[in-house]
Amino acid sequence: MKPQFSEFTYGYTVVEELTRNYRFTAVPTFPTLVEEGRDGGGYDAQLEIKGLPFFLQFKRSDYLSRSNAKYHHVFGSPYYRFNLHALRHSKQHNLLIHLERCGNPVFYVAPKFHTNLEMHNNYFGRSVARNSIWVAPTEIGNLPDDNEHSICFNQPELQVYFCSEPKQIEHRMSFKTDTLERYVSLFKDRNGYKQFHKYNWEGLYEQMLYVFQKHDKSGFGKLSRYLDEDDNLVTKTAKLSRLAFGADMVVYES
Repeated sequence: MKPQFSEFTYGYTVVEELTRNYRFTAVPTFPTLVEEGRDGGGYDAQLEIKGLPFFLQFKRSDYLSRSNAKYHHVFGSPYYRFNLHALRHSKQHNLLIHLERCGNPVFYVAPKFHTNLEMHNNYFGRSVARNSIWVAPTEIGNLPDDNEHSICFNQPELQVYFCSEPKQIEHRMSFKTDTLERYVSLFKDRNGYKQFHKYNWEGLYEQMLYVFQKHDKSGFGKLSRYLDEDDNLVTKTAKLSRLAFGADMVVYES
């Protein structure tokens, strides 16, 4: 069964909830930092990042409840599924893996519900993020070919599989079992974070440009010319995240 709400609606509710309840700041809403960064109308590119940027790629989840569903025998019950972009159509997964390996928290985020009523109840119950699955691209790994693939999971997240040939994966981020502080602490111990993480907007922006250029040289030229028209480095980074990586950027104040 297809979800009854749009990907845009779902992503909006997640970001709003994160900013209300979990000490995240939505980008580019940085009025104080932007003003502090201005000097005679310019922008201080060395402005430090006040927190840890997260990059979120929102997905919608199909609900498969029938016993003849392709992977019903794996779960023995109804399950959810979100699709990954096939490499023959999009380089998004490779981009997100590279961005994560450069020391940035990156997640596919998908709901563990599919009806408008569930969306309504989770939104007003401030439980959209807790009732979503968060899967890091590196937990999925490189896609084996150019074909279509998906992530299938049950509601408790006890079973999470990379499909088409079911391969169980483990993910470390859950709003039910982990706190954000615990995840951030574990993430900062990773070699990629220690080696590549950037602490100012200029460094992060240049890092993301490098990753994008490595995977899409033709798109890089067009997008970089468009971004050059914006002299606010914070909003440029947010635009780059959205347009090149398909991800929303939010900053967690750890």
